[in-house]
Amino acid sequence: MDFGIKVSSIFAIIGVLTFIVDYTRMTKWAAWKDEVGFTIIIAEIFVIVELIPLLIGEFFDLDRLGQEIETWFIVGGISLTGVAMLWRTFVFEKVYRRGKGRTQNNKEESK
Repeated sequence: MDFGIKVSSIFAIIGVLTFIVDYTRMTKWAAWKDEVGFTIIIAEIFVIVELIPLLIGEFFDLDRLGQEIETWFIVGGISLTGVAMLWRTFVFEKVYRRGKGRTQNNKEESK
């Protein structure tokens, strides 16, 4: 099971980092300045915050204090991900209400 946790954690971190780099490249860094894009990136970073302590705990033999710190980082990362998702929902609502959230099809239908 330890091997599975190591491999899946590394795979998840690589996947998240790949997404962040590709999203940044595709938007030419605009995602970091856009309020919606920024919430997407921040939520992904918090996923990494959850996974890194788990990965460190799997590769290094931690004492009781180390395990306690690892647990708090994981709990913190999960909590921050929840906060980021609520924040993202708030930002999506705000953008949608300003009319920027409308797609081209929605604009044509409202004419």
